[in-house]
Amino acid sequence: MLECYRTGRVTPNSLVSASLSGTDLDTMRHRNETLLFLHIPKTAGSTIYKVLERQYSRAETLRLESSQIAQFKTLPAAQRGRYRLIQGHLYFGLHRLIPRASTYITFLRRPVERVLSFYYYARSTPDHYLYSQLVTERLDLKTLLARELTSELCNGQTRQLAGDEWEDPQRVVTRAALDRAKANLTHFRVIGLLEEFDASLLLLRRAFGWHLPFYVKENVTKEKPDETFLDAETRGLIEEANRLDLELYEYARKLFDEQCRAAGDSFAEELSHFRRSNRASARPVPCFARLLRRIGLYRAKFTTH
Repeated sequence: MLECYRTGRVTPNSLVSASLSGTDLDTMRHRNETLLFLHIPKTAGSTIYKVLERQYSRAETLRLESSQIAQFKTLPAAQRGRYRLIQGHLYFGLHRLIPRASTYITFLRRPVERVLSFYYYARSTPDHYLYSQLVTERLDLKTLLARELTSELCNGQTRQLAGDEWEDPQRVVTRAALDRAKANLTHFRVIGLLEEFDASLLLLRRAFGWHLPFYVKENVTKEKPDETFLDAETRGLIEEANRLDLELYEYARKLFDEQCRAAGDSFAEELSHFRRSNRASARPVPCFARLLRRIGLYRAKFTTH
């Protein structure tokens, strides 16, 4: 996969199928590069943010949303280049504003599952922009899709990865956007999959020399049924609205498998060990919390007299 960008002329490597105007591709890892985490909604982003927080300090991290890009552009180059990690719901293309070496990572998710997660999250989150309408009108997923109330349920992964040219939600995501998204994926250091979360984290660790990325799942949508419980009509509507995302996911899966093969024969054993260690690291937390509560009650009991 592509390693990083530098301002200057374009020098593609053997895995790159498209070039970026005004960039140079460096196959040597750059210690001072900026990591751009392109967070696609409902792909375990909250959990990934927590992992990233343990790898980069607050001083060198910027949380940025696409609506803030215009303001970011106005900052002096020195300020735009001070961050080692920029993360958020971004569109491909931010690297053009970074005055030093940079590289991308992202996670994709099976489109049907992602749409389900989005719907049930919006319906259960009062500050979500669709919550009031979903609850007041009691809209089911079929109605939401039929009325096209949000572009996020229609090839949203393709839209973000195709780049900022497709940021306008009124612009229809076409096959040209899919082709661009596929080409852009070749410029990502690591392409993660939600369905292969642990393996994706280990690929990230290898790529960036991170500490072991232990985690506990964050912001998991509750009361979301599995996609196997979908009726045929609803599934058909989701698949029709996300035909390009379905194709993009299969392409990303091939790139992901390629990354795993390139990791070598020891990767499977490393993955198994990481899963055991991560389960073990998460297990003591509830016990420790109960112990702290007991200590607090014990102190309260003897300090009230």
